[in-house]
Amino acid sequence: MTYDAGNQVFKEYRLTFHVAPYPEAGRQISKDEYRLRLTVSK
Repeated sequence: MTYDAGNQVFKEYRLTFHVAPYPEAGRQISKDEYRLRLTVSK
């Protein structure tokens, strides 16, 4: 599952952030498991 951290607009570009995995109660996530996807579009 991914977490959509949101959208930001900078000048004429849209920046979209997605973070995975989504935190779950009772489960520890190591730093190596996290992924950030940044999409830049015009």
